[in-house]
Amino acid sequence: MSRSIEKEPLTPFQQQQQKMAQILDNIQQGPRQTLDEQPVWQPSADVVVEGDTLLILMDLPGVDQEQICLRLDDSVLIVEGQRESLADGISCQRLECPRGHFSRRFLLPSTVSQQQLSARCERGVLQIRISGLCADDQVSLITG
Repeated sequence: MSRSIEKEPLTPFQQQQQKMAQILDNIQQGPRQTLDEQPVWQPSADVVVEGDTLLILMDLPGVDQEQICLRLDDSVLIVEGQRESLADGISCQRLECPRGHFSRRFLLPSTVSQQQLSARCERGVLQIRISGLCADDQVSLITG
């Protein structure tokens, strides 16, 4: 005859301890990815107001304009692209610049349309202009 052992329910403190232990385990293990898969990185961005125009400046050295894709999905401006890996056979002492796929998202006012957007990439800086905004309009960076 098998006998089942019932565990006592965890106290709120024990539940919190268990969650913290799981979080610490995840941090120690690092991001889970296959060898072929590179993490998506987020380029730095500044958001500047010039009258009724909002200017988003993104640092993208080494990325050609043709490698950048912009799209407006509802009120979310999505900027994606790729910084190529270094050529095979190159030996590096230090690599600090992220490579591979990048993505950045901005929450725009709901009144912004595709016609108000223009962009160009010059000297490693992507400049996205959003015209026709009001002084109260805000742009939020979406992280994650």
